[in-house]
Amino acid sequence: MPVQTLRFTGLPGEEKDVEIWLPHDETTQLVTLRTNAPIRTAPPSGRKVWLHHGSSISHGSNATAPTGTWPAVAAAAGNVELLNLGFGGGEQLESLYDHYLLAEPARGRYRFHDLIREHARGLAAADPPTGRDAATARVLDYYLHTARAASAHLTSRAAAGAPAA
Repeated sequence: MPVQTLRFTGLPGEEKDVEIWLPHDETTQLVTLRTNAPIRTAPPSGRKVWLHHGSSISHGSNATAPTGTWPAVAAAAGNVELLNLGFGGGEQLESLYDHYLLAEPARGRYRFHDLIREHARGLAAADPPTGRDAATARVLDYYLHTARAASAHLTSRAAAGAPAA
């Protein structure tokens, strides 16, 4: 794998916020990060953080840029900070499983470890009820949209005489 150096030159001298978007459609390893000025973690923005654990769908292999993946677009529209841990293939589940972040209660069926689920419950409980209700409505709208799209696809295949699956 080739190692490349990326340099930012000609930037103004004052303090800056830097956000690094790694390629969404390639395996990338950040080898080192160097600067000629002190760096620090940015102060909290006050926005909610969406920690997204996804799959190859979340990875967005059809997007033209990392900011074009559906989680990035949804986070921008919802004015939330995104930490997308979407993986580009199911083989990545093995790593989560090895680090006890995933449990496999039945062959081929995965769920997050109890501690991660409990942490998520705690975060959700801290949200006001109106925020939880709005989030639930958005998820249900997404599921309904997906079910309708799948139904339309299967109906069109059946009408064309193709097998449903």
